[in-house]
Amino acid sequence: MARKNIFAWMAHQVRAHQQDLARTDVLENLTEGQGLIVQDWAMNFLPRKFKEGQVDFFGKRGWPWSITVLYARINNALKSHVFVHIFGQVEKSATTALAIMRHVCETISKECKEIREVKYRSDNGNGYHAIKLINSIPCVMKGLPIKITDYDFSAPQDGKGIADAKGAIFKTHASRYVDEGENIATPSDLKKALDSYNGISGSSTYVCELQYGKSKNVSKGKKCIQTGKSSGSSKTTIDPSKWSGPGITSLNNFQFSKNSAKVAKAYKIGKGKDVKLNVPTKLEATLKILQGSKFRLSTPRSKYGAGKSNDDTAGVTDGLFTCDICNVKFDSYIDLIDHCSLGKHKGSLSSRDKAKLLYADKLETGFKKVPLKRSSGKRKSVSVTKFNKGWALKRQEPHTEYTDDMRAFLLEKFLPGERNKDDRANAADVAIEMRKVMKRGKRRFKKKNFLTSKQIKAYFSKLVKERKKD
Repeated sequence: MARKNIFAWMAHQVRAHQQDLARTDVLENLTEGQGLIVQDWAMNFLPRKFKEGQVDFFGKRGWPWSITVLYARINNALKSHVFVHIFGQVEKSATTALAIMRHVCETISKECKEIREVKYRSDNGNGYHAIKLINSIPCVMKGLPIKITDYDFSAPQDGKGIADAKGAIFKTHASRYVDEGENIATPSDLKKALDSYNGISGSSTYVCELQYGKSKNVSKGKKCIQTGKSSGSSKTTIDPSKWSGPGITSLNNFQFSKNSAKVAKAYKIGKGKDVKLNVPTKLEATLKILQGSKFRLSTPRSKYGAGKSNDDTAGVTDGLFTCDICNVKFDSYIDLIDHCSLGKHKGSLSSRDKAKLLYADKLETGFKKVPLKRSSGKRKSVSVTKFNKGWALKRQEPHTEYTDDMRAFLLEKFLPGERNKDDRANAADVAIEMRKVMKRGKRRFKKKNFLTSKQIKAYFSKLVKERKKD
């Protein structure tokens, strides 16, 4: 089990690094008129008051807000802009994400006509990694001069991204507004706070809501979009939630053509597969802008990573903010964020990587303070595992079949907790006991029948639901 977990951790690290190359490669190879857009939801912003009583502190309901970061090369210089969309109450679904994408592309086409091609990137949650969103990408570009060529997803559990770093700056700016004696009680107040003190350079904030079209139909709990055929013929519907390719959750990279996409499980691994898209004729909803602001481009203040050579560290010798990866120092936090967001680090190893290499070396050579006993015979040759291309791709775990004896054992551990809450079994303890329990002098279960604590917990939850129905 330990070996399996270590191998899974290794595969995750490789997948995360490979998927991040989809971002760094784009930034390093941006040509004139190309851009990279990273879109993500921030945590709901809770109302804040300068003087807040205990009654006001509890029962708060926050507002969803989305942060979209644009990097583009214009006039041979790297430019950036941050879009902030603030909602009253809205579902964080694919419909909302598509509406935001449409507004971003419309704004770029209007305010920055030099950009003709963009690549999109997001995380795996809140309606982004969804069939409906991928099918509707060509519809987002409809009628616009700008073109979305690629859509990439970051690896799950790969830490915070560009949008999260920018979001921290906006939250700090809002806190400063409150500390000056102001209150943030509505989405409009939040916009006012973000625009205070001349706002944050290179950003635009919008208070908006979803506006559904007339063609919105609800059938059997699903929303379908009509193709708009003539009234004489029977109207058909295109369901953007249908998918003709492999499992959508296993795919992370998409290259779009007119009504199809080349999909891949990992960046630059394999040739990919062509999949036909179920493209709707129009988006289900668009954004209605209640309050807006001017579009302002900015230049990242960190020279290192903005098209300079690798010898340009752009750091200072006595800066307060240090990059964890390459140990370069900066005078301001915004400079550090720009440096990390662009992903172009100095060649030296980080302190964390140095510690890992030192630990690995100690394991192989032995610690000096702890003598190791070595056999006097000849040293056996150790075979080195050779990994084939694609070894780190995420694979679906095989389905575990529960035998009658396994069900009986789990029921034995579950029933005492039904009678008395204090006797409820811990899933982790049951998993350990399952590996040691004996029956007639032999192990009760074979290795292939061992369950993890997660599987046992899920089975207990299933039993609880079944008993509630009865």
